[in-house]
Amino acid sequence: MKRVLLLTGLLGLAAFTATALASPSQIAPTPTPLPAAPVQHELKVGDSFVVPGAAIGCQVTRRGSSAVVECRRDGKVKGTYGTFISSKTVRVAKFRSGRTAQVLFTAKHGGKWRACGMRTSVARAAAARCR
Repeated sequence: MKRVLLLTGLLGLAAFTATALASPSQIAPTPTPLPAAPVQHELKVGDSFVVPGAAIGCQVTRRGSSAVVECRRDGKVKGTYGTFISSKTVRVAKFRSGRTAQVLFTAKHGGKWRACGMRTSVARAAAARCR
């Protein structure tokens, strides 16, 4: 009788040890919640959006036949900068007044760029001094 109890206890201990020492691939992992994917909104010409707490606003406009996203700081425009992004180009401009702006930088996606009307080599040399 003692042998049977001892043998039963040893078999139970062996089963417990085998379960505890199982490789991690044999144990089902507990699922971890995935972070929520960012929500994307489709904007059409005439739509706009603002970035809360950053005083930045953007609007979708039409320039020629292209839809362009124009972003700038809210409030008075004179002396501020704006970005103009289309499917083909990017421009950065400084507003001289509420109605006029000077283009400082222009680039084609995957192509060449120009700064202040200078050739790329001259602009690149000038940019080397920027911090």
